[in-house]
Amino acid sequence: MCRIVELNLTCEKNENVEDLVYANLASIYGGQVQVLRVAAPVALNFSYFQNTAVLDLSLDSMVAQIIPSVCGEVLKILKLSHAPRNFVWHHFRYDFYARPIMFRRLTILHLFYERKPATAAEIQSKAASGALNREQLVFPALIRLTIGNCTPDCDLLYAEEPIAKPKITH
Repeated sequence: MCRIVELNLTCEKNENVEDLVYANLASIYGGQVQVLRVAAPVALNFSYFQNTAVLDLSLDSMVAQIIPSVCGEVLKILKLSHAPRNFVWHHFRYDFYARPIMFRRLTILHLFYERKPATAAEIQSKAASGALNREQLVFPALIRLTIGNCTPDCDLLYAEEPIAKPKITH
């Protein structure tokens, strides 16, 4: 049996045949895939990719509707392009009830927004969904952060000042 380490899904979707092929690839080889790049509008069960360390997703078309449930604890590099305004981070939560969402090994994070400006209705919807859809995220190993196509109405990532560690005296 062959071993697949990297999987690139970049085909334009013409028929539903591709979905079946991708589903078979995911179910058979998903646990082996270390690098996953998805630039095609595919219906893919991302739960097969629990060991993926590098995830590069274009969140447009159908992919925006099926943002992955992958283990944020395992990811080392995460690139999200065409991120929609209604993007929520809880898809990366290993334990749905855990707070905060941990990305312990993530060293590189690239976020690229949709180029279209948000409408007033989208902004109101986002504000109504609870603190602008913010989740508590922790990136203890992060060394590179890139955010592209920012506009004032984008709020995909929000940073707070770190809490100073208390001094311990003996």
